[in-house]
Amino acid sequence: MATVPDTDNFSLQDVVDVVNPTTDDLADCFSDATAALFDYRYQGIKDRLSNFRNYGVEGIWTYRDNDVRIGHLCYGVATDGVIIASVWDDGLRTNSIDGYGVISAVLDTYGSTVFYDIWYQSGYFYVAADTYGIVYFSIDGSGNISYNGAHDAGGSYLSVSGDGSDYIYAVRVDSSDYILMMYNEYVPSGVIDSYNSGGTYLKHVCYAGSNLYAAGADGLYKFTWNGTTLAYVTKYTTYSLWQDVIEKDDFVIGVTSDNGIMIYSNTGTYLDSYDVGGVYGALCGHDQFIAVVHNVGGSSTPRINSVISHKYEDDGDVFQIDKEDRSGYTYRDICSIGNFVCVADFGYYNGGASGTLLIFEITS
Repeated sequence: MATVPDTDNFSLQDVVDVVNPTTDDLADCFSDATAALFDYRYQGIKDRLSNFRNYGVEGIWTYRDNDVRIGHLCYGVATDGVIIASVWDDGLRTNSIDGYGVISAVLDTYGSTVFYDIWYQSGYFYVAADTYGIVYFSIDGSGNISYNGAHDAGGSYLSVSGDGSDYIYAVRVDSSDYILMMYNEYVPSGVIDSYNSGGTYLKHVCYAGSNLYAAGADGLYKFTWNGTTLAYVTKYTTYSLWQDVIEKDDFVIGVTSDNGIMIYSNTGTYLDSYDVGGVYGALCGHDQFIAVVHNVGGSSTPRINSVISHKYEDDGDVFQIDKEDRSGYTYRDICSIGNFVCVADFGYYNGGASGTLLIFEITS
């Protein structure tokens, strides 16, 4: 579609030509405009002509490339902006992508165990391992993997995430207990504090405002951290089966498998949601968009998997921008890398076992 020029000297007529309002005045342009098409950098409070700068920008998905590893299931992806680190059922692999989104051959591998999840922070990749606890690696500019250390409190580590600067959070299951572990970044030589949710699963954790939020089976868990103690505060149980949660622009943004994408304030106030049905699995932030993986279909039929782009306003209202569907995949994880988004396909539907990395671009 046409867009308003991305300059500071466009006219009301430029806006009228794109919005096609009922009457050709600024007030009606705002009334008839589509909220999701405002450029988040300029939309302001929507009270002046300059708020329409670059109006019409859309998060359109374009498929770029894929890399198939027959017999190896792709569990998770993370990135430092150059290297994709892929966690498979037989270890860690690295790839790079070029400026067109084309994936390189495998650059390096490490290990032969089940690594369930991965998180990049401050120069290291932290990996949740089935039998070795939380393991952390560094990767050089050529994609070579170096082991740096590990900490294992027992059980199986299922997920790992962090606050971007100071702490790493991991969830492990020991017997039937799901335990949230908190570590210092760089050297996870011991647990700072932990929280046991009993038999209720916890998944990813994000830090927003002065609070921690964890995606749980029976709601969104809220914690505080005072420098020494991880304290449970409450959980929001309006929606259950949370699968992933991130912080973006001081919002808490998560996905539930049954109710779509959710947006809360950093104090835990519900703001908005969006649901197209099916099962939502993971999300990441990408520029002004939220990228989500989603599937429809069961294990006995080819799944229809999608990547969905969303945009949200300053008040937390969320809109769907675009959706790209592909059949025969089981999308599991997603991360942003430069201009592209990388999706990890579990590859295990209908008896198949061919994990795949897929690269998409969200074009404006």
